[in-house]
Amino acid sequence: MTHLKTKSRGGKKLKSRRDRVTQTRSRKGQSSQSLTVLHSIAGAWLEPTQTWLYEQVRALPQDIENQIVCTHTSNLDQFPMDNLHADSDQSISRRLWERVQKKLGRQRASHLSFKVAKDTEAKILHSHFGYTAWRNLELARKANLRHVVTFYGLDVNYLPKHGWLPRYQELFAEIDLVLCEGPHMAKCIVDLGCDPQKVLVHHLGVNLERIPFQPCAWDPRVPLKCLIAASFREKKGIPYALEALGRIGEDFPIEVTIIGDASKSKASKSEKQKILETISKWDLYSRVRLLGYQP
Repeated sequence: MTHLKTKSRGGKKLKSRRDRVTQTRSRKGQSSQSLTVLHSIAGAWLEPTQTWLYEQVRALPQDIENQIVCTHTSNLDQFPMDNLHADSDQSISRRLWERVQKKLGRQRASHLSFKVAKDTEAKILHSHFGYTAWRNLELARKANLRHVVTFYGLDVNYLPKHGWLPRYQELFAEIDLVLCEGPHMAKCIVDLGCDPQKVLVHHLGVNLERIPFQPCAWDPRVPLKCLIAASFREKKGIPYALEALGRIGEDFPIEVTIIGDASKSKASKSEKQKILETISKWDLYSRVRLLGYQP
């Protein structure tokens, strides 16, 4: 989010993050004033599989003040963050009203998000996932926020086939900047109708200093140890990995550790059943450890 160069709805180019910080500081007369970004999460802060989102927000520069609005909070021992605002803390009537609007597929500016934006004088709204951004269009208009969205996968490859393409056309017409993880996803977003000038590849990085490099050498006389870490979803391909390891295990000793599990969705539970069936097919139970989700 350091290069907001796309055109705004008024036709003027957006200023760089540094310029906007300077402008905000001058207006407030406080040298310590930071640029406030309102992050919108359509779900919990934070699911155990979304470590990448935590690192993405946490790694923003120090002169960025993050304000996070989410549905509810969980796993805060793993993903501590200041300035968390949860819809679950609102009144029951307010939550029910906003839930009904969401079920009806309507755009309604979240009361909580609007209040946080105004109270903190946020300048940028960062919607995480495309469907969140579409629902936030009214919020961006009403609070006069520059609007950035990050697409992550399902929102690019699945939702457009299930009635979301017209909504994305509306989103692409108003959004200021679209971030995605790689060039293939960028092409997919452009193919959906987004102006290429609005799309920027923003890789999800890893802090290599926390993972010191250690050369690996395998001695065929001891078991080949393999780790699979992923949520149980079809796109992860875990049954195929186990098929390959089952064949290798016919000739070499192996030990497989699987970290991850199924979510509450029917598709994820079905994928878990395929994983267990593959383990049984290759008689891997004595050589596979299923640890479930881990911190």
